Amino acid sequence: MPSFTQRLKLKKPKRKSTMRRTAPRKKLARTNFNKKRISMNSKIYKALRNYGETKLNPCLNISPGASGEASGACVNRSLGGSAQPGFYWGACLSNRPTSWDTNIRQINGISVEQGTEHNQRIGDYIWLKKTHCTFQLDMVPTQNANHGLIQFRLLVVKAREAVTPAGLVYAPQASLFIQNSGQSNGYLSVASGTPPNNVTPMNEFQVQNMPINKRNWVVFRDQRFVLSSPQTVANEPAGVNDLYFSSKYPTRKNFVLNLNHFKKTKYQEIAGVNQNYPLNYDPKYLVMIFAQPIGSNTRPAGNWQVNMTGVTSYTDS
Repeated sequence: MPSFTQRLKLKKPKRKSTMRRTAPRKKLARTNFNKKRISMNSKIYKALRNYGETKLNPCLNISPGASGEASGACVNRSLGGSAQPGFYWGACLSNRPTSWDTNIRQINGISVEQGTEHNQRIGDYIWLKKTHCTFQLDMVPTQNANHGLIQFRLLVVKAREAVTPAGLVYAPQASLFIQNSGQSNGYLSVASGTPPNNVTPMNEFQVQNMPINKRNWVVFRDQRFVLSSPQTVANEPAGVNDLYFSSKYPTRKNFVLNLNHFKKTKYQEIAGVNQNYPLNYDPKYLVMIFAQPIGSNTRPAGNWQVNMTGVTSYTDS
């Protein structure tokens, strides 16, 4: 029987690995955190947030009879001063960039002042939850000659910040859609460039059906629906104002938008353009409504109006 030393000699030597092992890199001080501590702090913050007071910040109320930013009247999609059969209405949260279409309403809902009132923030940081908006789209009664069906397209989008170069703001009137040549196009774009990189003005069919430019915009809703105007009769007797409604198509459309934020934001206190607005978050959701007449390319589709109300919920952070 071989001895112990002989048995050791009979064992095959271990094969050395050819894998190159590098020494682990030392973590920087700012990244050397404790996972358990982070997890515990998150649980504590989540539990305390349930006991915090939810505050409401109002959005601008939109109505057809108002003027300026609060107007709910639709606007003609005029191209180069030439009137078009299509109409549109738009609104954005927060303040509107200077390069955007001035017909897009600023419904705010994001500007929060510091103070001790029930709708004011305490400190520079708040936790934005979401903006709840209720829309009502009403058709306006028309005479027989202008009576007809109108198709609407509702878009809810937001600028894609991750691919936006610093200092550049994409304007929806020039880049909201993408044409079949791959170029960005907008509902107010005019003819420019040379083929194949030229931009052509959009007709009503393209506004209703052209895909959204997802390279520059994040899409939250793209919806189409048809409404019918109440019909009035000319030369009715005095005191008689009968309205005749379509038995198939409604004359009113109600819809609710919940625009999520869920972001801890820091607000600017220095007086200026962005005072009382978040510094580390872009809340500019964009709501666009486009209208196109059905069965006619000449009849204007402007006999409709918008009502809107909304609030933004947040808690002090």
